Order: sequence, then structure tokens, then C-alpha cells
Amino acid sequence: MEQVQPQVSLSADEPCEIRQQQRLAFTVFINNAFPISHVFNNFRETNYPSFADYITSMFEQSVCLDISAYCVCLVFRNRIGVEASLLNKGRNAYIYALQALQQALRTEHTSNKADMIGASILLFIYEMRVPSEDHGGWASHCDGVAALMKEMGAQSFTRGFARSCYIFFRGFLIAYAFHKEQPCFLEEDQWQQLAEKVRAEDSQKPGLSRMFADVTERIVMELVKCPRYVHDAQLHQSTQNSQQALVLYSRILCTKNNLGFLVTQLKDLISIYQPENTASAPEFLLNGAVDAINLLNTLVQKLIMDPIPPIRLYSSLARLLDNKYIVQDARCLDRLGCSMGISGTRLVD
Repeated sequence: MEQVQPQVSLSADEPCEIRQQQRLAFTVFINNAFPISHVFNNFRETNYPSFADYITSMFEQSVCLDISAYCVCLVFRNRIGVEASLLNKGRNAYIYALQALQQALRTEHTSNKADMIGASILLFIYEMRVPSEDHGGWASHCDGVAALMKEMGAQSFTRGFARSCYIFFRGFLIAYAFHKEQPCFLEEDQWQQLAEKVRAEDSQKPGLSRMFADVTERIVMELVKCPRYVHDAQLHQSTQNSQQALVLYSRILCTKNNLGFLVTQLKDLISIYQPENTASAPEFLLNGAVDAINLLNTLVQKLIMDPIPPIRLYSSLARLLDNKYIVQDARCLDRLGCSMGISGTRLVD
């Protein structure tokens, strides 16, 4: 498989502003924050630019994307830690980016909605690295992405930059659904049909990564159901409706069994095509799927108890934010996204 790029940092005495070196600066950001998913997903973009390539191609053409990219470039110059000298600069740029996005949302046509989604994704990433005082900025951007995606409909994400945004951000949408303890809209039929279309297309593309596309997309289609299972189980616990709990129990078992079969397939593929001790997107997805199986196991055990005991979730997002892991190592975001937001998510007593 392709080798992940090593950490890249701009030199401390760089005489030019980041804004004058946009392509280099954005490459630094991607390599420091998303080295694994960027390398793995390159095979998907056969007839349109990748998430990163599109954004760099739009510099000086889309104010939303331009200034949002500038924000993340400032706070991801290094993989570990954020330079204190850039915090105020980054916050000022972030405020400007918010204003530009709000203006675009009021005036732009539907054809530009994908750019707004891309900008919102970048601002979400910025907030995860450098949270606002109320610590809710990242959530508002996630809500904004979801609202725009629902407005556009799944069919709009079959090609171009919108497709890249869907591939890039779906793991974070699942993570956010777990965090809110609410169903994820990507479980709906139109979005499952999109995932199936992605599976069918990408498994036929050139490159070694395509060997993983069939099984990894099937895993995603199962994982996206899991936030609802937690939500519904909590609902049945509050009402102590044992009959409905048993129906949910059967649905969860079906998903758990499907995941178990797919995990075995993915392990086999990794053992054949991936060098040992090499971090990869399929491996992080495997970790997420295994954690999902463990979560579902605990969930079904609770559902058959009488009375059903309290069901409390500690999400992977909460773990990252509570421990400030993203400030310590930007790659935490990559691992979260690659695992479809599930790695580390668990039920707690």
C-alpha cells in the first residue's frame, strides 16, 4: 500500500505569510492532520479532484473555502501542539470565515452548496483543534453540514466535490450522532443507496486500495445503524417496554452478525495486502467495527435484563475532547474519521 507522508512543518523563519503559500500550507495541514485517509482515498478520485485538491484549486475563487482553509492552516502548522503566536491570528481568521459562510448561505445558489459544506467541514476541524469558549462551535458546524446535506439530498453527492465531502466527513457525522445519542441521518434509505453506489463504483477503480472498497463500504453501511440502536435502547429502558426491546434485540443481533462476518473478511484482506506494522484506513475501520461489535454485545445483554438497566454512552468524541488529544496530536482526527467515529465509543456503568 502507499506510504503515509511524514510530518511536514513550515520553517519558523519563513518570510512569506501562509496566505501567500496556500497550496504548501494546505498540504502541511493535510499531512499533519489526515495523512492516512488522504493517502487511502486517493484511489477514489478518478474523474474529479480529491477533497484537498479541490480546495487548493479554488483558492482566490471561493471566499468561504479560502478563508476557512487559512484557519486550519494556521493551527495545524505542526502535528503536535499549536503555536501560541498563531492563536489570535487564527481566531480572527475564524471570525472572518464565519461571516463569509453566513453571507454565502444567504446569497449563494444551490450549485455552490458543496463549497459551503467544505467550508463548514474545515471550520469544524478548526474548532476541534482550538475550541471556542463555549466549546460548542464544532457541534454547530457539524449540524450545519448535516442540514446542507439533507437539503441537497443524497443524489447530489454521487460525483464531484460533494462526493469527496461525503467520503471525508461521514465518519464524523456518525461520531456526532453517537455523541448526541441520536440516530444518524446517513442510515436513511437514500444515503444507504449512496453508500452502495460508492461501493459498486470504487471497488472497480484502479489501485490496490480498491481491493478493500467492497468490504469497507459494507461495514460503513452497518456501522451507520448503530447510533439508532443506542438511542432506541435508551428509549425502551425509560419505558421498560420489554416487547419492543426484544424486537430491537433481534435487529441488533442481525447487524452484529453482519459485522462479525465483514470483520473476518477485512482481517483477511489486511493480512494479504497490507505490510505489517503499517497504519492504514482499513485497519482503523477494523478497530471501529470491533468496538462496535463489543458495544452491541453489551447493548443486547442489557436489553434482555428485567428491568432493563440504565444505558449510558461515552463517545469517542467526548474522549478526544475531554482529554484534549487533538491538540496533543492532530492525527487523532484522522483515526476518528477512519474508524467511522466509533473507535473508543463504549457503554459505561
